[in-house]
Amino acid sequence: LAAEMLAAYMPPWFVPMEDVVALLPEGYTLEHVEQIFGTTSTVQVVTVLGAKFGRFLGAHRNKKSVDLDTDESAIALRRTEGVAKYRPDPSLLAPFLPLLEPRGEWRSLFSVVTAAAPEHAARLPYHGPHSLLFFAQMQHVVAFSAADGGGLCVPMTAPSSLGWEETPTVVACHAVWRTLEGNPMALDQLWRVLPDDARDELELFFGEASVRARMA
Repeated sequence: LAAEMLAAYMPPWFVPMEDVVALLPEGYTLEHVEQIFGTTSTVQVVTVLGAKFGRFLGAHRNKKSVDLDTDESAIALRRTEGVAKYRPDPSLLAPFLPLLEPRGEWRSLFSVVTAAAPEHAARLPYHGPHSLLFFAQMQHVVAFSAADGGGLCVPMTAPSSLGWEETPTVVACHAVWRTLEGNPMALDQLWRVLPDDARDELELFFGEASVRARMA
């Protein structure tokens, strides 16, 4: 199973690995995915209370295995209902931020989720202890720890950069990488030539005004 093929079965956000394995060609197992790709940054597989979740990153040793922003099978997968329901929506983070005040102080995941209005917790794509996965994909705003049942904190200053395994904007990163590969350009020019999906993703997570200001 090549990395390009795996992009058709695993999106760039966390989904239950049992769902991924159910889609894989007959004979492939979770062990195959973990052994072949799990030790690289091609995929990211994590365990939360015995349940495994994974997402496709598509990068290894500073090389892309597939262009997630243009690969038709990867795009089709992201739009299927069973996969799209797990996509982290940063607008769902807002009701939890007041529960993480003051900045710089850690709170347990349990205390934050249970203190939130039930309808806000219910809208998260993951529930109970697994809700940590939502916050783990919001590292542009929230720091998290998996120790002792999970912990959350809003840092005093926002991170200046995120690696492949921290960023929530994997598709946009692929688009930027592909566009700039061997073709350096100014930020404002880059913004104009990025595909709509990549621009939409950046604006969704970082805000339209913020992104446009940085790209100007």
